[in-house]
Amino acid sequence: MKKTIYLILLFIFLIMAIQNWGALQKSADDDETIEQAIDRLIAVHEGDSTAHLGDGESLQAHKNEDVIDHPAFSVLDDKMAFDRNSVDLEMNSLTPFNATGGIEINGIKTWYIYSSSSSSPQNLWGAVGDLAQSSEFAFSKNPRFLTSIAVSAITYTQGYILVGETDEGNGFGFKILNNKLYGVYFDSDNVEHTVEIQTLIANTVYKLEARVTYPSTIEFFVNNGLAGSFSSVDLDITMTVIPSIPWVDFKSTTGSSRSLYLRGFYWEADF
Repeated sequence: MKKTIYLILLFIFLIMAIQNWGALQKSADDDETIEQAIDRLIAVHEGDSTAHLGDGESLQAHKNEDVIDHPAFSVLDDKMAFDRNSVDLEMNSLTPFNATGGIEINGIKTWYIYSSSSSSPQNLWGAVGDLAQSSEFAFSKNPRFLTSIAVSAITYTQGYILVGETDEGNGFGFKILNNKLYGVYFDSDNVEHTVEIQTLIANTVYKLEARVTYPSTIEFFVNNGLAGSFSSVDLDITMTVIPSIPWVDFKSTTGSSRSLYLRGFYWEADF
């Protein structure tokens, strides 16, 4: 009998010990319950436009990323602005371009630029044509282009892969000189400016990107990484029409042959 009474008393004690803490008041002089306080603070947080923007916090880290990655095809067309003027070239024909004899199509959509000995550079360029009338090009339009290259040798070579030209004071892009790759641009006085960005290895593919942020910055990327830049430069806003997309020339500076491979060329700029 005594054992039964003890069990009944223990059961009563356990029932009384179980508290619904969420319904408790915060304090004797504040009748807001804990659950209400949690709901209120969540609402305040959700209404705070600066939440998670502190150093090291999630949204700020997201904003600081050069590339915000999402699953392939997850960004739908109706979410795209389509506010850039673009040209996407496939190297499956030379018909639209002006090219010297040492340039041909090689393999799958690849331009093969061959120089047998010291001479004038082999040259390829595409006239912009009516595009210059429909959407004028200028550094103020924040132009950008991408391509991929490989060279057969890293001695006695010289070449340019540009948007614009080397002799009109409006080109920018990349310069090859022996085993070095440079970012390059020509100012309004047609003075060449270079910054070294990569040591080249023969028969190695490099993805290249040149990007202008007007009014004073040109950045150069190799294999998706920022490799060099010009800052505080005086970009020529008066240059309103680009003559060529792309402009490529390449030559051997010795008696031995040298080759440049170029695949894909994408250009875009603001309207």
